[in-house]
Amino acid sequence: SEINATVKFSDGESKSVDLIWALSSGSGVLSGSIYTPAAKTETAVFIGSYTENGITKTAQFKLKVIGLSSLTLSKTTDEVVSCTKYDLDQIIVNDKLSNGATNDITLITDWKLVSGFGTLTGMTYTAPARAETAAFTANYTEAGITKTAQFRLKVIALASIKLSKATDKAQILAQYDLASNIVVTAKLSNGQTKSISGNDPNLKWTLSYGSGILSGTLYTPPERIETAILTATYTENGVAQSAQLRLKSSA
Repeated sequence: SEINATVKFSDGESKSVDLIWALSSGSGVLSGSIYTPAAKTETAVFIGSYTENGITKTAQFKLKVIGLSSLTLSKTTDEVVSCTKYDLDQIIVNDKLSNGATNDITLITDWKLVSGFGTLTGMTYTAPARAETAAFTANYTEAGITKTAQFRLKVIALASIKLSKATDKAQILAQYDLASNIVVTAKLSNGQTKSISGNDPNLKWTLSYGSGILSGTLYTPPERIETAILTATYTENGVAQSAQLRLKSSA
């Protein structure tokens, strides 16, 4: 019904006729005059033939099958802080057809988590309490053709903490203020560093070894000479890192 065929006779007359169609090349299926394309982009070639009074004539017809060609993302990498959520729908996804046409398919893209210790629910990824690079694929299927695009999300997390002193001295029975004597520096997995206030609620000191008394950030050595071990633990976005101070008490 899409193709009108006309035959022309040697006397100059012509008339419309129905052709018998044969598939010359192509991956689809031809049933009578109905062609069902395969799930791929290609150019199918048909031969239409007409016979009258023992004479057969043919004509060629080409049919370009348009299909999904590729997916493109508005960004292919990004960063997020550990234990926070990242919405993948902020990434604009476009499909491209083999004829060059494009469409925004952001809201109907199917996202898959390929690797990573977080969790993906719909289009929302919850980053784990650790540094990593999670890998995702954006997937879209149209007319039997599926295309994918890759996306990587770098999770930034606390990597370590460093104390301004690893060892120090304190007087017997004299309070030692950890907040004022020790500077704590946090280092993130992306290399960035920052100083942590001695009164930061996420910074905790514990007495790992020794017979003195620790109250908050104030340590009181015992009435004897010894070396106490105090541990600083800082927690940020679900990740905790520690460092130790050896504090020797003397008379």
